Amino acid sequence: MVQYQSDWISRAELCDRLKISRTKLWRLMNSTKLLPAVHYCRTGTGARSALLFNHSACLLALRVKTQQ
Repeated sequence: MVQYQSDWISRAELCDRLKISRTKLWRLMNSTKLLPAVHYCRTGTGARSALLFNHSACLLALRVKTQQ
């Protein structure tokens, strides 16, 4: 059986991998460092649906942000 590996992960897993808090992640999203449809997407149509994050895109955005 072939196992599909995706770059899209949950918020909790992203915070754990990047070693940042939920608050820091929220601030990055509100300051437009992390953009919808590029760095994260919603799993449903509602405003309260879960978010999935693209790990490699978020990591690249944070690296660029720290080099400025």
